[in-house]
Amino acid sequence: MYNISGYGLTVSLIASNTFPVGLLLNEWPDDQEAIAFPDIEIGDGQMGVNGQLITWSKAAPIKMTLSAIPDSPQDLQLAVLLLANRVGVNKIGARDVIQCVVVQGNLNVGSFVNGVIVSGPTFNGVQNTGRMTTKKYNFLFESPYAI
Repeated sequence: MYNISGYGLTVSLIASNTFPVGLLLNEWPDDQEAIAFPDIEIGDGQMGVNGQLITWSKAAPIKMTLSAIPDSPQDLQLAVLLLANRVGVNKIGARDVIQCVVVQGNLNVGSFVNGVIVSGPTFNGVQNTGRMTTKKYNFLFESPYAI
């Protein structure tokens, strides 16, 4: 028998300038993936003029998406991180370097280093059912270390 329960998921996130002490994230929505790691493309290929397969490897960042319950403390902390790193007229972003440790309920541990926050919502959306839309914050990391 295999137990694939996600119960107990905890994420510890350190942002070098905005949250140097770190955040402990453990409140997850019920309508979206709590945490997602989309596929990455580490190679590619084409066919040569005479039909030979030509392949190459390429570097790819590790993508991670964290979901947050709208207006929860976790959402507000991630929104602060997003807006602190946003650049604009007369505004320099925080340029946070983000480190992240993910501990799953089955005690699988993943550590991700040299990351940045790259996208997220700036305000609450509302679904046509009247419920606020779950917020998703997206990160890119240079290196993963699975323990």
